[in-house]
Amino acid sequence: MTPERWRRIEKIYDAVLMRGEQERSAFLAVACASDAGLRHEVESLLAQRPSAQGFLERPAVAGAPPPISDSESRLTGRRLGAYHLQGRSTGPR
Repeated sequence: MTPERWRRIEKIYDAVLMRGEQERSAFLAVACASDAGLRHEVESLLAQRPSAQGFLERPAVAGAPPPISDSESRLTGRRLGAYHLQGRSTGPR
């Protein structure tokens, strides 16, 4: 995708967000004219919007799994390629 194409998608996306739900389809029909690919790109961004709301308000580690302790690790004692996994490192050696 070219930078110009992305700027156009972004401009239309921002303009759509300024309109009510009922106005969006009509606006997209005019703004995208006969460019179905452009409309598809904007609509795909709009579809992702609800799942992205609030993601900056919570810490990134909030959704991470809890750390694995050495006793819980199934990898301790196993080989991974040329490496033999002995346990969790506590820092530089």
